[in-house]
Amino acid sequence: MRHASFTPLLQAALWQPPAAVAAWEAWVSELDFDALDAASMRLLPLVYHNLQNEVIHPLFARWKGLQRHSWYHNQLLRVEIETVVQGLAAVNVPVLLLKGLALVAGYYHDWRLRPMHDADLYTPAAHLPTAVHWLTAHGWACSAAASLNDAAYLAADHAASFRKGRASLDLHWHVFNHYKYFTADATLWQAATPLQWATTPVWALQPADQLVHVCVHGVQWEAPPLVQWAADAWWIIQHPPDLSWARVLELARRFRLALPLGDALGWLHHALAAPIPPWVLAALAALPTTRQERFLYHQRTSAPDADPWMPLRGQAAFFLKARALRPPTQPWQHWAQFLDMYQRLWAVPQRRHLPLVAARKAVRRARLILQNTKSPGP
Repeated sequence: MRHASFTPLLQAALWQPPAAVAAWEAWVSELDFDALDAASMRLLPLVYHNLQNEVIHPLFARWKGLQRHSWYHNQLLRVEIETVVQGLAAVNVPVLLLKGLALVAGYYHDWRLRPMHDADLYTPAAHLPTAVHWLTAHGWACSAAASLNDAAYLAADHAASFRKGRASLDLHWHVFNHYKYFTADATLWQAATPLQWATTPVWALQPADQLVHVCVHGVQWEAPPLVQWAADAWWIIQHPPDLSWARVLELARRFRLALPLGDALGWLHHALAAPIPPWVLAALAALPTTRQERFLYHQRTSAPDADPWMPLRGQAAFFLKARALRPPTQPWQHWAQFLDMYQRLWAVPQRRHLPLVAARKAVRRARLILQNTKSPGP
């Protein structure tokens, strides 16, 4: 896990005093506020909330301002998304809240504490055309709108981004971004719980499913690092008895999620002392994994420039995902799916141009590898 440098800040945001105060003092002793990264900034409203009555520090006046800014930005986004949810409900499109919206409404219960850059909504694939039509008719722009009728695109991707003014919305037809199984979507959707949000009834993942979604999304590599997920998972875990650890293990086994869940929950337990039963961690560690799963997981959790061969391994991972998404009936269809996905990924107008584009990319990559592996001169 890449979160060791954020551990004291997370402890200050989540633990109870006096342990939280000690963590805060350890973190602030090395703080350069002007050089603070974006991932840490997103946690500061939660730190202020947790320690405002425990710590006196000049920075807390700034952080109260960050809390107000978080509340203001979230309210602007909330107003826009309430209109979307109501409009989609009017055309019989069911909506599941994901990520920030679901977490604030179901766990934080305070719009100041959890900053959001955008909103995430899920609707079953059968309702996607109606949802896209409503959004585009009401001023939401999407660069991929024309591709949302393409079955290959829907199988290869998980969501499309829409923008309206300063508001941003990701419309999902798969709940997970890497583990794109319609069977998983249906399983999570069937277990979803109703959530009264504003004046419109919506749906949210049940607590165990919410925890799985947060952890699986959080452990993937991203720049800047995804750290907010740890706070989100902590708040979910702190809401028993609704959280079913048996359900967590069922999803891990059924949808091959042992690697991301084992890493995420293990890190939460060891770094943040999250109350995760040891038998859950042992059960996750005992679940079998395949070499392909380990390879793909390594790709998802490693920086693209971790080594000069990483992009080539990424191409292999892409091919494996192409095979897994839509199991073919004939062996040759593996390659047809593979070419279809690369034609879309590289924006190549005709399939016959793919070899030339691939050759150019291979030459550029070979030159880069040679430059990176060349021995330094005397």
